Amino acid sequence: MESARLKRLRNISMNKVIAVAVAVTAVAGGVAQAKPQPWPLVTLPAAQLLTLTPSLRDQDMALIEVDPRGSLREITTMTLVSAPPATVRDVVGHPERYGQFVHNMSRSDVVHEPQGTLFHEYKLDYTVASVDGRHRYVFLPAVEGQAAAPIDVYDPDDNGTRHYRWEVYEVPGGGTLLVEYGYSQIPQDGLYGKLIKRAQTLEYGLALIPQMTLMLAVKQRAEQLAPGQPRAGQPGPQPNLGFLLDRGALALFRRAGNRVSEVNLVDRTRARPDVLVRVAANTAGWNKFVPTISKSTLLGARQGLPATELEQSLPLMSWTSTWGVFANANSVDMFGLDGDLFRARMRWDVRALSPSQSEIVLRSVVDYDHGSVVVRELYKLEPLFQYGIDVGLQLVILRGVRSQAEQLSPSQAAR
Repeated sequence: MESARLKRLRNISMNKVIAVAVAVTAVAGGVAQAKPQPWPLVTLPAAQLLTLTPSLRDQDMALIEVDPRGSLREITTMTLVSAPPATVRDVVGHPERYGQFVHNMSRSDVVHEPQGTLFHEYKLDYTVASVDGRHRYVFLPAVEGQAAAPIDVYDPDDNGTRHYRWEVYEVPGGGTLLVEYGYSQIPQDGLYGKLIKRAQTLEYGLALIPQMTLMLAVKQRAEQLAPGQPRAGQPGPQPNLGFLLDRGALALFRRAGNRVSEVNLVDRTRARPDVLVRVAANTAGWNKFVPTISKSTLLGARQGLPATELEQSLPLMSWTSTWGVFANANSVDMFGLDGDLFRARMRWDVRALSPSQSEIVLRSVVDYDHGSVVVRELYKLEPLFQYGIDVGLQLVILRGVRSQAEQLSPSQAAR
C-alpha cells in the first residue's frame, strides 16, 4: 500500500509537471526583448472577411501565417457572435471587467492614461501556477466597412512581444463578425525551446491559446449581455477560402459545448495529390519525417485494415496507439483501433488546384487528454487549451506529410 509520504511526493511531482505545462501554454506572460514598436499586423479586407460568415455559423476559424523559416508571423482568429457590434466592442474595450468572465483571471486592474489609452494589468491563477501580464489598449479611429472603431492591444513593456487588434463587423441578418489579429512571441529557451525544437508547429499552438481563449470569452460574455438575439449569420454557399490560403494555413474548429469536437486543417502544397495520398497512407514511415512520431511499427492486418502502432511523444507527454488505414485515390482514412487514442479519427483529402499546386485537408477527431494525465489536468484548468494543443499536434503531422510529399514530387513545381 502506498505510504502517505509517497503519495505526497507523487502529488508534488505531478504539480510540478502541470505547473511547467501551464507556464508553457499560458504564454500571456511573454518574454522581454526590446523592439522599437509593436509587432506589425497585416489586416484583411472587410468585404472578403464578410464572405466567410456562412462557414462560421457552426465553427470558428484561425489563419496561421509563418515566415519562410517557419517562424510564426501572425494569427487571425474569427468567430460569429449573436450580439450587436456595439455590445461586442464594449466587452473588448473594458478590460477592467475581464475578471467577471475570463476563466482563472483573479486580477484585472485598469489605469486611464492622459492620451486616452488604457493600461491593463492582470493575473491568471491556475492553482499550481500563475501568470502576470500587462497590455496597453489604444482606441483607433473608425475604419470604413467596420461596424465600430477597432481596438489595438500590445505589451507596453516588451515593445512588440505581443500585439493584438480587434475588429467588429455587422453581419447581414444580425450579429457580429469578431476578428482578432495577433502575434505572441514564444520563448525559445528552456522547456519552450525543447518543445518547439521537437515540433515547430507547437509555437503556433502556444500562441493560439491566449488569443482564442480571450476571443471566445468575449463572445460568450457579449451573448450573455444580449439575450434573445437571433443566431448570427445566414445560411449560404460555402465561401472561397483562397484569399486566406494565399497567406497561410487554416484551422477550423467545430465545438460541442466547451470542447473542440473536430479540427479541420487546410493547407496548400506543391506536392502531387497521388504522392500526398501515398505518403499519408504509409504510416509505418512517419517516424522518418514527422518530428513528434518517435516510433512507427507496421503490425499487419487489424480489424480488416492495414495497421501501424504509432508513438507520438513530446517532453512531459506521449501517446501510443494502433491506427488502421484505408486509402483510395484522393483520400486516406485513419481509425484509432487501440491504445491511448482509441476511437480517434483522421481523414486526409487532397485535390489538385493547378499543375503546380494541390490542396490538402486534414480532418481530425483526436482527444489527446484521454492518453495524457498532463493534458487532462490542463483541460480541467482551462478547457480552451484544447485549441492550441490540437492545432500544434495535428499541424506537425500535416506539415511532415506535406514536406515529405514535396520532396518526392520535384517535377510538380516545374510543370
